[in-house]
Amino acid sequence: MKGCPLLAKVNETIAATFSEGKLPLFDHHSPQDFVLSVSRRRSIFILMKASTPIGQTIDMLSLYLEPGDAIINGGNEWYKNIECRIREASPRGLLYLGMGIFGSEDDERETALHGR
Repeated sequence: MKGCPLLAKVNETIAATFSEGKLPLFDHHSPQDFVLSVSRRRSIFILMKASTPIGQTIDMLSLYLEPGDAIINGGNEWYKNIECRIREASPRGLLYLGMGIFGSEDDERETALHGR
C-alpha cells in the first residue's frame, strides 16, 4: 500500500524475523486485513518514532477498530502529544496508551533477542 506509514517496514521486519529464527509473525499488507486478523477487544501495539506518521497510523487503524479496542504506542513521544491522542481516541470509544519506551525499533529488537 503506497505511502502507508504503518506498512513502511513490513517487508524489512518480516525478513529480519525469519533471519532471527522464524519467529511467529504474520504479514498483512492492508490496515483492514491487519486489524480484522486480531481477536475482538483488540490491543494493537505500535512502535514508532514520534512524528506525524503516528497520528496517520492511528487514524488509519481507527477506521477498522471498534469501541473498547486499544492502541498502545511503545515509541517515545512527548507527554502532551500522548494526552492529545488520548482525547482524540476517546470519542471513538478507543483506548490509547503511550508507553514511551526509549530507543528505536532496532534497539528494542536487539534487547528482546539478546537481552542487552
